[in-house]
Amino acid sequence: MCVGAFGILCHLLFLPAPGAPPSCSTDPTTVAPIAASPTNPRYLAYKGQTAALIGVSHEYTCHIAQPERDDRYCTLASYPSVLATLSAQRNNVIRLWTVFNHSPGREFQIRKSPPGPDVPFADEQPFKYVNGKWDLNVVDHSDINQTNLNVTYFDNLEAVVREAFCRDIVVELTLLDPWDGEWSRGPFHPSNTVGGIGFGAKRQFLSFENLSTKQDVGDPVTKARAAQKVAVTHLVRRLKKYPNVLWEVANEADLMLSEVTPAQVTDFQKAVVVWIRENDNPAPGDHPIMVNGHQAGAFAWDVPFAALNSTHYAFNSDAGVYGAIELLRDATLVAARANHGVAFNENKALGITGVTPALDANDVRSEAWEFSVAGGALFDAFSINRSNTEAVAATTQLGILRQFLRNDSIVIPGNYIWSLASMQPTSCNGSSDWCKNVQAWGSGTDLCPDHGDEQTFWATFKTANQYALYIHHGIMTNSPGNATNPFYRYEARACSSGLYEETGFEVRVSLGGCWRVSWINPKDGVVLRSTTKTLAAGSWSPYPSPPYAHDIVVLASKLLDTQCSG
Repeated sequence: MCVGAFGILCHLLFLPAPGAPPSCSTDPTTVAPIAASPTNPRYLAYKGQTAALIGVSHEYTCHIAQPERDDRYCTLASYPSVLATLSAQRNNVIRLWTVFNHSPGREFQIRKSPPGPDVPFADEQPFKYVNGKWDLNVVDHSDINQTNLNVTYFDNLEAVVREAFCRDIVVELTLLDPWDGEWSRGPFHPSNTVGGIGFGAKRQFLSFENLSTKQDVGDPVTKARAAQKVAVTHLVRRLKKYPNVLWEVANEADLMLSEVTPAQVTDFQKAVVVWIRENDNPAPGDHPIMVNGHQAGAFAWDVPFAALNSTHYAFNSDAGVYGAIELLRDATLVAARANHGVAFNENKALGITGVTPALDANDVRSEAWEFSVAGGALFDAFSINRSNTEAVAATTQLGILRQFLRNDSIVIPGNYIWSLASMQPTSCNGSSDWCKNVQAWGSGTDLCPDHGDEQTFWATFKTANQYALYIHHGIMTNSPGNATNPFYRYEARACSSGLYEETGFEVRVSLGGCWRVSWINPKDGVVLRSTTKTLAAGSWSPYPSPPYAHDIVVLASKLLDTQCSG
């Protein structure tokens, strides 16, 4: 145990050395990179199977030494145990940030009470830090040792990606983080660099100096851009041999800054996509590219060669700005995103103390299940404290969702999705739908005597031989401390008396034969009620649910006729 004055030295002694032996000997170049599903581009395929990507990222800096946060974050010291835990809980995706506009270490130190020394974390950036300055005087060279980049940073990052590969965990590698923190403390502010290389304005980190001509026109911006490009291209070159990597161009590219429009930021992201593609494996072996966009002009379908659109939070109260769930629910965008996967890779953070109501596992489970059953390709929850009780519970419960969405290639009569790539979003209560008597989405009050403000939310998808519907109860809310933040999350409304019940629920199948209809608790995967019988095509059959506390999923699966008793 690392405690007392010996603590920092102890942590340093036990940091994994760059290039330390990984937990497997598999050559990553023998595995094809993750890619869009060949049968349904809304999903991803990995190792020959459609991949439902579900997980929890405990911050995004597993590759950075942070001795004072090892117990809360995924760090350079804790990542082996963090990834082992995620794998054991069947979580299979994490997110890492790479080229920062700010200094996570400096901000951590000055915000402590009392403040610590105003210095970055060791090797927190792709650039060398010497005598209190970052050195952006780098050159592009096929040998990274000849570039003047911080090779230790790249070694540490690769060690994390390699361990994730060994654990069958996909890594969302966010190449550029433009808006977080105080940029005046970061490696691209001229006051912090050797020779004053840097951007004259924060917005230039992710937009051209001249917005009209889409060009950078002079020093020191052109030198800073060259350093940024060299860092990004070497990240791609270094990690492209790993099949478990997605390139995300930038974090929240279209949010936060009023000086640039979504279209202007997208102009720059198109250039970054060129950097990626020029340095990735030759097509068709290159890795998927993801764009983090929330509004028109900044979606993945606005960027050539992007395969996925990642969106943060559940809903947004600003017109035209989308959260992840409302993006999937908007019928006007169905055609635009038909050939793109959608990712929900950051929600309100688990593990925040002193905020009421705090995010809990029920809330995260609600978002994850509704998003996934609506057709989402990737759900990656966000935690700032991996030791927090609710973060631990969320990790476990998301593993239940991961198991439900598994794809075994061979249809086995179990209570899970047999062919994820075949699932198509659908609806209930319509004249041609498979289910009816479900309360309208977002409606309903006084459903439980414990409280009277809850609403009903749900999502459904289907194939010819399976139908699934997820229902949960809660409200859309924002934390009081984020009154000016327009992004909302779910707050679950659990009923302790167990009075939620779908008494009038009915099912209509398109294929006659033997069907099993099961009501399942999504919290633990336990089947609450299951009925197997022969159904006639096109006829309605009642299947009332058992009482449940907060959420429930119903799965109808067509079995072999011999599996029905009559």
